[in-house]
Amino acid sequence: MGCTTSSLATDASTKQGRYHANTRQRLSWSRSGDARKTYEIDTIIREGSISNIYQVHKKQRTAGSAKKSGCNEPFTYHPSSAKELAKLVEYYAFKEIDLNLVEPGRQDEMTNEVNLLHSIDHPNIIQAFDVYKDRHNYLAMILELCQGGDLHSRAPYTNFQAARIIRQIIDAVHYLHTHNVVHCDLSMENVMFESSSPTDWNVKMIDFGLAVKYLPTNSAMQGRGRTAITMAPEVLPGKYTSQADMWSVGVITYQLLSGDAPIDGNDARGSARRAYMSGLNDFSDPTWKRASAEATNFCEHLLNVDPDLRYTAKQALRHPWMPRPNGKANKRDLLRAISSMESFSKNTDFRKLALNIMAYKATADEIVKLRKVFGYVDTGEDGYITYGEFHKALEATGQYPPEQIRRLFQSLDVDESRTIEYTEFLAATTNIPINDLDLAEVFKRFDADDTGYISKDNLRSILGSDTSDEYIDKLLHEVDLNNDGKVSYSEFRQAFADKMEVGVVQQ
Repeated sequence: MGCTTSSLATDASTKQGRYHANTRQRLSWSRSGDARKTYEIDTIIREGSISNIYQVHKKQRTAGSAKKSGCNEPFTYHPSSAKELAKLVEYYAFKEIDLNLVEPGRQDEMTNEVNLLHSIDHPNIIQAFDVYKDRHNYLAMILELCQGGDLHSRAPYTNFQAARIIRQIIDAVHYLHTHNVVHCDLSMENVMFESSSPTDWNVKMIDFGLAVKYLPTNSAMQGRGRTAITMAPEVLPGKYTSQADMWSVGVITYQLLSGDAPIDGNDARGSARRAYMSGLNDFSDPTWKRASAEATNFCEHLLNVDPDLRYTAKQALRHPWMPRPNGKANKRDLLRAISSMESFSKNTDFRKLALNIMAYKATADEIVKLRKVFGYVDTGEDGYITYGEFHKALEATGQYPPEQIRRLFQSLDVDESRTIEYTEFLAATTNIPINDLDLAEVFKRFDADDTGYISKDNLRSILGSDTSDEYIDKLLHEVDLNNDGKVSYSEFRQAFADKMEVGVVQQ
C-alpha cells in the first residue's frame, strides 16, 4: 500500500511550522573554541600526517560551569558509586585536523566531510555530533566512537561473516546513492566495527573527506580516489559515476572472502589500469575454494569493468548471497517497539522535537534490538520507513486497524517528510532514562546564542523562517511554566521529569 496525499493529509494549522525536514541540520553544532577544553583525551586511535583520531570523553562539569555554558540554573553531579559515575561518562572519537598543514585545495575536503556527515542519518554510517574550529586553525570533529577496529582486525572471515558485513556496507551505499552522495573512498580501513565484542558484527562507514554530492541529471564526476587498491578503473581517466563505489565494495568483498586484494597492492594504480583495459575476473586462487558459488557470482557482478553492467546497490541487495539486514526481529520486539511508538505519539510537539535531538546520540548498546526492528519494517532497504511499509508491518500483527496505523505514522513522522527516518524511529522507540548530561546537551542545542534560555528566535532559527508565530507560541506554551515568553533550563528539565534518571543528579 503506498502513501497517498489523502491518506496522510495533515491539518493546515498544524502543518505550518512543525519540525521540518532537515531541521537537525539547522541546530547549532559548529562551535568556535578549543574542543580540548570540553573533551578529555584518553588514547590515540589513528595517527596521520595532518590529522589524528583520539578516543575522548566529555569532561565532568562542576557546579556553576553549566551556567556558563548556557544552563542558567547550575546543577552538580553526585554519583552514588563508581558504577553510577561510569554511566555519566560518554566516549567519542575526536578527529583533530591541523588546517595549517592542509594544502589550500584540500581545505574544501575537510568542510565537505563536516557538512555531509551532519546531513546523513543511517545506522551503518558514522554519526558526527559537534565540530570546533579554534584560533590556531585546528578543526575538530566529535564523532561516534567505533571500538572494534577496521575490517582488517578480524580477518579471516567465513562466507556468512563476510555476507553480513557486505550487506551492511551496501545498505549504507544504497542510502548514500539514494541521497545523491558518492563516498569515493571505500576501503577495508574505512569500515569500522562498532563494538570490540567478537559477537557484534555491526559496522559503520567512516571518512567522508572525498565524498561527493551530485545531481542525478549530471551524475558524471571528476577527480581521483585516494585508496588505489579499491579505486574503480574508470576513476583513472578521471570521469566516473556513483558506480565507482560498487567496484570498491566488490574489492572489499574479494578481500573478505579470499584474504587478499584482486590487484597488486605494490602497483595498485598499474593493476587498476590493466583492469580498466582488460577486466578483472581472476578467481583462480586456491583460497576461493572456500567461497560459495553464490559469493563468487556476487563478487563477479561487482567487479565488472563496465560501470553500466556492474551491479547497482539496489541490485546487489537482491542477490541471493545477501542476508536479511541485522538479523531478524521477532514479533515480541516489534510489538514492544509499537507500544513505545504509541507512548511517543502522546508527547507534546516540543517533547517530540527534543527527543528527536536526543535520539541522535543514542548508543549502540541502547538500540541493538531496535535496529533489527527498523530493518524488519524497512522492506525497501533504503534507510527509511515509508507509510506503506509501516502499514504492512503493523497490519500483519492483527492488532491495529488502518485508522490507528495512519494516526500513529503521522505522529512519528515528525519532520513531515512522509517517511520515518532512522533517528525519528529511535526517538519514538528508545526507552532509556535521561540524565542531566543528556538534557543539558539538548538544551544547549536549542539555546544557540548562549543566553541561558530558549527563546522564540531560537525556535524560529531551528524550524525555519516560514514557521508561524502561532506555532512557535504553542511550543513555548508547552514548557514555559511562568509565562515569561522563554524557557529556562529548570522549565526545560521539568518537561522531562517523568523520564529523568533517579539518584544520579541533584539540584
